[in-house]
Amino acid sequence: MRIKRASRSENWRIRYGGEFESNNLEDIVNDRSEKEQLEELRAWWAENGRFVIAGVLLGVAAIFGWNQWQARIEKTQIEASNLFEDVMEAVGSGNTEAAEAAANELYANYQRTVYPD
Repeated sequence: MRIKRASRSENWRIRYGGEFESNNLEDIVNDRSEKEQLEELRAWWAENGRFVIAGVLLGVAAIFGWNQWQARIEKTQIEASNLFEDVMEAVGSGNTEAAEAAANELYANYQRTVYPD
């Protein structure tokens, strides 16, 4: 047994009841006056506007937070990389005190990077 899928016009009849002259859904939508459409939009906005605004603000806050977090990670990695370079340059020049100080700072402040290992 094959189930027949309802057409748009059949869906409209089921949802809104009654018959209409056109088989085109666009004609049905355009038959309503602009005033009716505006009233429906205002009613919808009165019911859902707070949620739309909250959703947009939440989305903007999430994107802003993600970008700030990524920038912080990048900044930390660059700082750790620069400090590691300082350690390598101090070791290369034989300045063990500067190398040890930079290595201690690297180990103390940048544990979540690859450099303290």
